[in-house]
Amino acid sequence: QIKEDIENRHSFVCTHQGRIAGVLCFFIGTDPTYVKIEEGNWLSDGPYAVIHRIASSGEFKGTGTFMMEWAFEQFPNVRIDTHEDNYVMQNMLTKNGFHRCGIIFLENGDPRTAFQKI
Repeated sequence: QIKEDIENRHSFVCTHQGRIAGVLCFFIGTDPTYVKIEEGNWLSDGPYAVIHRIASSGEFKGTGTFMMEWAFEQFPNVRIDTHEDNYVMQNMLTKNGFHRCGIIFLENGDPRTAFQKI
């Protein structure tokens, strides 16, 4: 997936002090897994950007927030999802202005908690 993200120019690296601080997959456009949402609704049905596979090295405080702010600067309607039990990510999303919208399902049927910021 990461190789495909790079080839599609969806992979971005965040550096700090010359070192890799974080990475994320970011693109503007429709994500098939976000077409249907259950137990809620999206905040907006307009065009949106998507964050996938966001990760921080943990070495630099605030990297996740920096990457989410960067994504929102690129496009002011962003969707993201996470595992139901990933409370650290859910708290970070809420702290950064994302709202829980419902449940989406991956291609393999696995549920994910979906968030959006507009």
